[in-house]
Amino acid sequence: MPIAFKEWAVTVRALAEGEQLLTLRKGGIREPEKHFQLEYDRFFLYPTFDHQCADLVRQSHQPELSRALEEGVWNDGEPPPHALRRDIPIAQPDRVRIRAWAEVAAHYTVTDRRTVDALSPFYVWTPDYAEKRLAWKRRHPLHVVLLRTYRIPRPVTVKVRDEYGGCRSWLELARELPFEGTPAHPAKQMAWVESVSPSFRARHSSADADDADRVLYSLERLREQLERVLPRTTGEITVVLHPGFVGLSLTNPLLPLAWLQTAPAARRYVAGWAGPREIHVLTPASLARRASNVPGSREMLELAPAALYARRVIAENNRELRQAKPPVRIALELRWAWLPEGGARWLAGQTAHARPAITGRLREGRRPTFPPGPRDAALLGGTLIDLLAREEGEAAATRFVCRLHPRGPRAALSEAFGGRALAHTEGAWRSHLARLASAS
Repeated sequence: MPIAFKEWAVTVRALAEGEQLLTLRKGGIREPEKHFQLEYDRFFLYPTFDHQCADLVRQSHQPELSRALEEGVWNDGEPPPHALRRDIPIAQPDRVRIRAWAEVAAHYTVTDRRTVDALSPFYVWTPDYAEKRLAWKRRHPLHVVLLRTYRIPRPVTVKVRDEYGGCRSWLELARELPFEGTPAHPAKQMAWVESVSPSFRARHSSADADDADRVLYSLERLREQLERVLPRTTGEITVVLHPGFVGLSLTNPLLPLAWLQTAPAARRYVAGWAGPREIHVLTPASLARRASNVPGSREMLELAPAALYARRVIAENNRELRQAKPPVRIALELRWAWLPEGGARWLAGQTAHARPAITGRLREGRRPTFPPGPRDAALLGGTLIDLLAREEGEAAATRFVCRLHPRGPRAALSEAFGGRALAHTEGAWRSHLARLASAS
């Protein structure tokens, strides 16, 4: 029998329209042991009207509360359009419409309110909703389930049975349903056009054609610069420009996780990802909106496509990364995150504009590790490469980012800085961070 996952009707619509990427769960009173368990990796989305509160849906999405009534069928007449917006109790429908199914892209648990707040770009609820979920049964973590949602071509009507009621997450439906349909992905609904340069292609909306040409021109210039200093570059790359972060995230389910695990001061600069033949990044207009008011933020974001391309070129020049099989490569990229990330941002010119962001990171609390861990790789990795360039020259720094030392990061740093004690290099790096922060 088909498995369905119960969720507020307004949330089901948001997932089906690509406006929400995840769901949050603790467990209902009719769950086994009252705890949520992710028992299935794909399931249909069952719209429910239980406990749906208007004040827990963010203001921009309030109009969808009236439309959410379309997810139910009442034999005695549909409730008034304002019922959900005014929290008027409504009877359960006689039937519901199943219009989407989802597969699990990622699953993790959180216990920190700040982490829950940071997830707010990926759902349509208010922060209060998520915080209430976290606060209920405080000793137990909140499950964050990242979903890849598909719309069924024709919604299927399912009769509501008594056993479907109550606070539970999973249902067995009595009617067979098809796992077919189109991705709930805003980018899939866009009329894409292509722009072409000698080494790159860009896919984008027609409204972004001029911006796409400027992106391609900047990438061609960077490619020419890298050709002069690196053994390999790579061409025939397609750059896909996305108008929003939700649509961008749907192209790579690990991107929201990477964003979440990045230090807050650097999260706005997680603006895309690079694959073997494609770079996915926000449009220049979206990058500009993402910038803060501090000096350097806009410049760093303008260079996001260049940094992603530089990241791809570093991987191409790094034999250890290039030849590693996926599980080994993931482990290497986590261990060495500061090197390719920092090298890419340094080569692209982002590090030169990072001073205010570095100041924000140093004020956040926890002291950065040496070398920087994955949390700080995007922002602080480039500062270590910058220090090497200042002490040993840019050629030495460029060679350094293209090799993973067989004895690990600490051996690599000792060798790069002329064999001096690692404690000396760490002290020089922390002094360099302090200088950068004080100059912002």
